[in-house]
Amino acid sequence: MKKLSAFPFSQLGLLLLIFVLGMILSSGLAFFLPMESYMLQVVSQLLSFLLPTIVVSILYWERPWSDYQLAKGRWFIPLLAIIGMLLLVPLSDSLTHWNNEWHWGGGFEQIERILRNITEASEELMKSWLGQIGWGNFVVNLLVMALLPAICEEVFFRGGIQKILTSWTSKPWVSIIVPAAIFSLAHGDLFAFVPRFMMGIVLGAFYYYSGSLIVSMAAHFANNALIVILYSLYSNGLVQTNYAEDLALGWPLSVLSTVGFVLVFVLFLRFSRVKNC
Repeated sequence: MKKLSAFPFSQLGLLLLIFVLGMILSSGLAFFLPMESYMLQVVSQLLSFLLPTIVVSILYWERPWSDYQLAKGRWFIPLLAIIGMLLLVPLSDSLTHWNNEWHWGGGFEQIERILRNITEASEELMKSWLGQIGWGNFVVNLLVMALLPAICEEVFFRGGIQKILTSWTSKPWVSIIVPAAIFSLAHGDLFAFVPRFMMGIVLGAFYYYSGSLIVSMAAHFANNALIVILYSLYSNGLVQTNYAEDLALGWPLSVLSTVGFVLVFVLFLRFSRVKNC
């Protein structure tokens, strides 16, 4: 049976529908599994992010995964993406503090309070996973909290939504910005929307200009892995400050590291193959 290559609106609609259903099913599992169970994270990633893209690719795409690999000899491009993403950590940390200071006036104080309570509950659950001591737990956290989301979320947001929008609109930056906004909103924390939105744009640019999900996955994993490592160092008593929650680097270092990112990104563009996703 020949796969359909048209109907981008149908592709996007089906992708988002399965995503929503996956989120609902994953939330329902909380009634059957302990909240601290890693299975919640695993099932949520597989149902909400990986499954929708697989279904749409089977139904619609002629060559669903053919453009997702790097050309031979381009191994250093993911490395540049990793370096670039790590250089953005100080800016992301500063933006997180700035974004968190936003307060809603007028009649929205109650809504803000509810949303902040939901965010705090989610953060506490995350801390219960990342705060476990022992190097065995560190390896599990690295796989489940860093590698799995990097793979599944990049497949969905960049390999799914961005790929469809690029072929639909032929406007690269529209196809990068829209998934970045959805990416940030999907994390459920409006008080950290800006840094995650920035991260989504960078990941989208890495994917678009390299033509490879491996590149954006590598950068995404680096960002997640840094958080896991910092939590593990603190939980195991190797450092006295939990830098995963507050790097406290300040804006001067944020500006300096951002300049470094720009230089790395220029180098990344120099060696990448510019390609529509």
